[in-house]
Amino acid sequence: MSDKEEFEYSEKTSSEEAGDYLMELGRGIRDHSLKLQGKGKAITLLPEDVVKLEVKAERREGKGELEIEISWKEKYVISAEKLKVSSAEAEESSSP
Repeated sequence: MSDKEEFEYSEKTSSEEAGDYLMELGRGIRDHSLKLQGKGKAITLLPEDVVKLEVKAERREGKGELEIEISWKEKYVISAEKLKVSSAEAEESSSP
């Protein structure tokens, strides 16, 4: 018997609620304890101190997509190069 657990969830929701989910995910990652529940399924994850962060963004006419993948193993080491993230609105207000 396998010890692998999987959890998948999909819904259409407001961007505000999606942002709230992302903030809760961030809290769980920081606290090293993250529980996901939905559609009769649940999984608890215990993120390590160092995680691998992968971000993919795509924009086409009438469509945008953002994929975020966070994974961890016990022996990850922190990368020297850092991702910069800001809202487009913040960038526009700082332009001359």
